[in-house]
Amino acid sequence: MKKIVKFVFALSLVALVLAACSAPTGTDPGNSVNEDEANRQEETTGDRTGKTETNRTEKNESNRVKENESNRTEKDKSNGESTSLEKNATKAAVKRGVTLYFSDDQLMEMYGEKRQIEAKTEDDLPKAALTAWLRGPEHEQLTSILPSDVTVLDVAIEGETATVNLSKAIQNANLGSGGEQFVLDQVALIMLQFGASHTQLLIDGQIEQTLAGHMTISEPYKAPDPAQFKIVE
Repeated sequence: MKKIVKFVFALSLVALVLAACSAPTGTDPGNSVNEDEANRQEETTGDRTGKTETNRTEKNESNRVKENESNRTEKDKSNGESTSLEKNATKAAVKRGVTLYFSDDQLMEMYGEKRQIEAKTEDDLPKAALTAWLRGPEHEQLTSILPSDVTVLDVAIEGETATVNLSKAIQNANLGSGGEQFVLDQVALIMLQFGASHTQLLIDGQIEQTLAGHMTISEPYKAPDPAQFKIVE
C-alpha cells in the first residue's frame, strides 16, 4: 500500500514539473520578430527621410548659389553697359569755341562769327570746324559762297601745316578770283586756330594747280592776320 502511495506522489511531482516547463515565460517570439521588423522599418524610413531632407537642402543651396551668380552677372553687365555709355558720352562731349569766317551778302568784305563746335575727340575738332563752316553762317547778313554739295573728306595737321581734303564738287563752283580768295582765306584762318599757319588744299585727295580755275593751290597757303577781320555779334 505504501509503495502505491509513493508511486502516485512521484507521478504527481513529474506532472507538476512537466506543467511548469510547458507554461508561457511571458515573452512571445512572434512579438519579438514583429518588434524587430518594426524597428528596422522605422530606421529605414528615418534614413530615407534624412536623405530626402539632405537632398532638398543641397538643392535649395544650389539654387541660391545659381540665383546669386545670375544676379551678380546681371549687375556686372549693367555696370559694364553704364561704364560704356559714360565713356561714349565723355568722348562725344569734346567742345571748343572757334571763329568761323564768311563773306557779306555783297561779297565785298569778310567777317568772323563765334561758334561752339563739338566732336568725339580733340583730333576731330578741325574737321568739325570746317564742316560747320560749310553749313554756312548763322548771322543773317553773312553768306556762304560754296555749293551745298561740297564736303570735307579729311583733315590732318602736321607741325604748322594743315592738309585739308575737299570733295571734287568745289571745282564746279563759279566763284571767280575774288570768291576763291575768300575760300582760301577762310579755310586758312580756321586752321590757324588749331596751330597751323599754312594750309595745303587737296581736291579729292589730289594736289591741283588751281581751286576752281583761278587761285593757285599747288603750295601751302599762309593764313592772313585774323586781326584785320571784324567779328559780328
